[in-house]
Amino acid sequence: MQKSKSYRYTSLDVSALAGVAVISGVIFLIASNYVYYPLKGLTPLFPAMSVIWPVMYGAWFIGGTAAAYIIRKPGAAFFGEFLGGLVEAVLGSSFGISVLIWGALQGLASEAAFAIWKYKRYDYVSMSLAGFLPGLPIQIAGWYMFPDLYIAVIDYAGYGGLAAFILLHSISGLIIAGILTKYFIDKIALTGIFDLFEIGKEVKKKI
Repeated sequence: MQKSKSYRYTSLDVSALAGVAVISGVIFLIASNYVYYPLKGLTPLFPAMSVIWPVMYGAWFIGGTAAAYIIRKPGAAFFGEFLGGLVEAVLGSSFGISVLIWGALQGLASEAAFAIWKYKRYDYVSMSLAGFLPGLPIQIAGWYMFPDLYIAVIDYAGYGGLAAFILLHSISGLIIAGILTKYFIDKIALTGIFDLFEIGKEVKKKI
C-alpha cells in the first residue's frame, strides 16, 4: 500500500519558504524601484508602459510559483508570494505597503492553479497556469489604485489595447513565473541543493 503524502510543514519547508520569500522580495524590489520608476519617468502618461510594463510583470509572480514548485504543499504558493511582497515592503518598496495587496491576490491566484490538481501536479502545465492566473485579479486592484495608468492605456490604444494590456500581464507570468521558473529551478536542483525535497529526487531520476 502506497503511503499517503503528508502536507504538514517541516522545518526544512519553512526554511525553503523563507529563502524563496527573501530572494523574490529582493527581485520585486529591484523591479519596482530600479526598473519601473525609471521607465515611468520616460513618458508623462505611460504610453510606452502599455507594452513594457505588462511584458515584465511576470517577475512579480515568481514568489508563488517557485515556493510551490519546491515545497509542493498547500499554502506554499500563497505564502511564497505574500511573504515576498512583505520583504519588498520592509526593504523600502516605492509602492509602500500596497504591495501586500498584490502579494495576497497573486499568491491566491497561483495557489488556485495547484489546488485544481489537488497539489499533485507540478509540471510545465500546472506551473504555466500558476504563472498565468495572477495576471487577472490584480487588474481589479490596479484599476482602483492606479486609474491613471489604465486611462492612459485606453487613450493610447483604445479598449482593444486595454484588453491586450491585461492579457500581457498573464502571458508574462506564464513565461517568467511559470515556464522559466520551472526550467531554472530544475537546473539548480541538479547541483544537489534540493536533494531533500521531492523536486531534487525527481530531477535526479531524469538524468
